[in-house]
Amino acid sequence: EHARFRTIETFSPRNHLHAFRLEHPGDVDATFVAWMREAYAVGAHGTSTELAISLAVDVGVRTGLAVFRDDGRLIWYRSRNFGAASRLKRAIPALLHEAFDPTHVVLEGGGPLAEHWGTAAERHGAQVRRVSAEEWRSLFLLSRDQRSGEQAKRMADGIARRVVEWSNAPRPTSLRHDAAEAILILPSRRGPQCWH
Repeated sequence: EHARFRTIETFSPRNHLHAFRLEHPGDVDATFVAWMREAYAVGAHGTSTELAISLAVDVGVRTGLAVFRDDGRLIWYRSRNFGAASRLKRAIPALLHEAFDPTHVVLEGGGPLAEHWGTAAERHGAQVRRVSAEEWRSLFLLSRDQRSGEQAKRMADGIARRVVEWSNAPRPTSLRHDAAEAILILPSRRGPQCWH
C-alpha cells in the first residue's frame, strides 16, 4: 500500500484495482513507472517478476524506435523527427522513460548520436549493444533485395509488418522506414525464425 493510492479494491486473490490520480507530469516518476511495469508483468505473465523490456533504436535525427517484451513480441513502434541533433540529445532520457525504462537498448547507427544514446541508456541502467545495418539486413534480406536502398527499405517494411502482426501490436496505417528498421534491429540479435 502507498499513500498515492486513493483506493485499493480486491476482486479475487490475484485481481486487484489500485486507483490513483495523476495531476502533474512529475507524478509519472520512477515509483509510478515501477508500478506500471509490475502491473504489465502480472497481466502478461501472471507474476510480478521483473519484466525485461528492450528498446531498439534506428539512430538518427529522424529516429526509429521499437519496444519489445522479454518474449520478443513488439509492444509499440514509432518514428520521431527531432529536426536537430541537439533536440534529440535532450529528448533521449524522456524517450527511455517513454519506452518503459528498458533493461536493454540495441542501437543501429554510429557517430555522436549513437554515443549520446549509449551514454544515456547506460546511465538509465540499461545494457547497451550496437548492431550494424549489414548485420540485421543479412539475416532478413536476400542479397538481391539489398542491391538498392529503395528495394531494401520496401522488403524491410514487409517483414516489419509481419513482426507487427505476429506480435499482435497495433497495425500501422503507414510505416516509415526508420520505424520498420527499428522493428528489425532487435530480432536480429535473437534470430529471425518467428518472422520468415
